[in-house]
Amino acid sequence: RFEREVDVMLDIAHRRIVRVHYYHPDLEGGLVGISMERVTGCSVKDILAAAKANGNPVPPTLSLTILEQTLEALEQAHESGVIHRDVTPGNILLAGGTATELLAESGRDPQVKLVDFGIAGLADRSELSEKSHALGTEAYVAPEVYDPEAPIGPQADLYGAGAVTYELLTGQRALGRFKLPTELGIDVPHGIDDLLDRMLDGVASRRPESAAEALADLHTALDADRMAAENAAEIKRRAEEERRAEEERKRAEERQRAEEQRRAAKAEKEKAEAEREKAETVRAEQEKKKAQESRQKQEQQAEEKARREGHAKRLTEESREARLAEEKAKKERREVEKSGTKAGVSIGATVAVGIVLVLVVTGIWLKADRGWILTCLLYTSDAA
Repeated sequence: RFEREVDVMLDIAHRRIVRVHYYHPDLEGGLVGISMERVTGCSVKDILAAAKANGNPVPPTLSLTILEQTLEALEQAHESGVIHRDVTPGNILLAGGTATELLAESGRDPQVKLVDFGIAGLADRSELSEKSHALGTEAYVAPEVYDPEAPIGPQADLYGAGAVTYELLTGQRALGRFKLPTELGIDVPHGIDDLLDRMLDGVASRRPESAAEALADLHTALDADRMAAENAAEIKRRAEEERRAEEERKRAEERQRAEEQRRAAKAEKEKAEAEREKAETVRAEQEKKKAQESRQKQEQQAEEKARREGHAKRLTEESREARLAEEKAKKERREVEKSGTKAGVSIGATVAVGIVLVLVVTGIWLKADRGWILTCLLYTSDAA
């Protein structure tokens, strides 16, 4: 097996296949040795064990990336004329990290390294059958491998790769009538269901003819899924943009309404302030008018009072003056009366004497009626 693997591997150099550097046929004790590329990390077998222990499935992204890189390794081997015939979880090494790291970061590159080409090109199939039975890897071996008369081609390796991928996705081995991943609720593109169904077909002729074809079908399924995802993402993005635009429009409308309300409130406030100022002005004018009217009334009342007081004073003064004048007039009248009486008596007497003298002189005394003469004398006396 060492010699076969060395013969096979020395002619293959690919980043997805573990490189064989040297073959040492003559070691001490009759031993032989192979110097190979050192791979740190884990294997798909470790991934399956860790996922089972954690109770969590292997992320579909990681599972499909492992399938993609495994098909790249098989494509190179098949182009070199080598059929691996033992594609199992233990023979797919992962240099990208430990099982825990790869399960925790599904987007991490697993860096597949296909190993153990010791059975490749083996004519006697009994050795493969014994190995598979001993390691419990019958589920990954294509049915035609156990048929001595059936030809073995690249489809045998595609069966193994499909079986490993199915177990990664579902946590189950593809035995008997198995359900496809989407039927088990696994979130993978429907194209993956079709690809795995073909790769795990019991009839080799119904499988993809080569790893290159299987890889192209995988890319088609993934691209379709990516396109669908991109379309969905684009639809979601547009919907999000529309939602944001609608929210922005609503916010703008709310801002506009708020601004209008603010302006209306400001205008209302200004109006109220103007009305208040107007009312205060009117009130001030009314108070001023009332004050003026009150002042005028007071002035009028004061004038009326002063007038009345002046009138009363004048009346009093006039009354006093009148009294004084009356008293003076009375006094003067008394004095006049007093002096007039004296003068009247004197005049009357004088007149009387004059008349008597005239009468006497004229001699009327003798001729006149003594009664008329006496009357004249009495009148003269009264007038005096």
